[in-house]
This record gives sequence, structure tokens and C-alpha cells, in this order.
Amino acid sequence: MIRCPRCLVENSDSNIFCKNCGAILFPLEKSFKEIRKICIMFGDIVNFTSSAEKMDPEIITKVLGVSFDEVDKIVRNNGGFINRLIGDEFMAIFGYPEYNDDAVKSALESSLEINNFFNEKNFSETSGGIINKIVLRIGIADGDVSIGVDRDVYDTLIVIGDTVFKASQIEKLVEPAMIGVNEDIPTRMKEFVFSKVKAKKTIKFSYLKGKKNA
Repeated sequence: MIRCPRCLVENSDSNIFCKNCGAILFPLEKSFKEIRKICIMFGDIVNFTSSAEKMDPEIITKVLGVSFDEVDKIVRNNGGFINRLIGDEFMAIFGYPEYNDDAVKSALESSLEINNFFNEKNFSETSGGIINKIVLRIGIADGDVSIGVDRDVYDTLIVIGDTVFKASQIEKLVEPAMIGVNEDIPTRMKEFVFSKVKAKKTIKFSYLKGKKNA
């Protein structure tokens, strides 16, 4: 059993979040003293800031709520969780607390499902007719990070390392509505279809196109 650091409720060893208060179950005494391998996904809504200037705050909140509620559901259904939301950008983590290649597979499948949702969803009614479609850029990378917990918030992991930077940079470099992955993922994920991209700003990545025989 794991005792929650925030509310002290006992949780199953398999729980990632406290069943009572939602805090991340992580041994605080080990914060930033160990390296863990995880898979990170960054996603960002393209040109949302300019669109938001035409919307009332209530509509912005509604549009982002509909968008990220669905992203959160997709990510959780694939074994990950949204670790951070900043405006129109999110960061998701897969492979915590135990990492294996299924974490990468889950991230890839989540990204395809997220893209499918936004491809099919019409936001005209939600946005009061200001925008019809929302387009994301997504970047995915896996590797070692230094990991800990925000001692004030308790429900957000703090991850530091080159993997975080790489996933963030890939997300910023990919074209709208595209999914970029770090260069070695295609060699391990044979059931997916990828296309190579010429390195940009020394960052090497490939585009995820879909699943084979899908």
C-alpha cells in the first residue's frame, strides 16, 4: 500500500493517483534523486491565441474544456495521464511508474486518436461560430528524465532532462495536424507507419502517419 503525501489515505501499489484527492503517489524523499525512463507527449493548438482574441473568456474556457476533456480521456484510456496544462498546450506522460515499450505504443495510439477527434470535431457551435476546426501539433519522445513532485501542488510531476526538451522541440517543429516522434522510435514500433523528415535545428524526428493495416 502507498500512503498519499497530501491526504494520507492508503492506496493500492498499482495506483498512480490518490483515490481520495488525486495527488500523484510518488515518494517525495526520492524527488530528483533517481532517473526514470518515460515517454512524453507535448500537444499545442495551432494559432489558438489569435482566434481567442475574438472570443469571450467563457467561450475560450468552453472550447478548451471540450478539447482537453477529450484529450484527457484518450490519454487515460491508453494508460497515460495529462501532467500539465498551460493555456492551449498540454504535456502527457506515459510509462509512469513502470516503463516499457508499451508506453511508446500507448503514446502513439493516443496521438492518432487525438488527431482523429480534432479532424472530426466541429467547434462552430461551441465557439459561437468563430472557429470550425481546431488543429494540433504533437511531439513525442522517450528517454531518461530526472523526476520529482511539486511539493506545493502534489498532483503534478516535475520532469527535467533532454527528453522533455526534445519532445517540446519536436512539437514546435512539426507541421499543423502532424505528429512528430524522436528519431529512434520508428525502429522499435514496427506496427506503425512513419516518414522521415529532414532534420530541423539539429532535431531529428519522423512523422507518424498511422498504423499498418489500419
